[in-house]
Amino acid sequence: MELIQTALVEFLKERKLTRTQLAGCLGVDDRTARKTIEKLRREGHLIVNNGEGYFIPTTKSEAKEFMTNYYLHFRSMAATLEIMIAEFDKLEE
Repeated sequence: MELIQTALVEFLKERKLTRTQLAGCLGVDDRTARKTIEKLRREGHLIVNNGEGYFIPTTKSEAKEFMTNYYLHFRSMAATLEIMIAEFDKLEE
């Protein structure tokens, strides 16, 4: 799988792939494709998605747009979790 991931990173430098296309290239299901992208990002690969597909940006502008949206999504999820924790604390043992 490591060789496939390396080839995938090189491929994403050239073109955008939807997650469906990505899954097809890897021969895996959608969930595995999503986890593969997550793994590659954690290894330091700057893989972004602008709604048209995954790709490796060539400009700081492309990367910044994605990272800003990613951060806002994270903040939204954190706020939701805080509310859920508050409701959890109200539950009986």
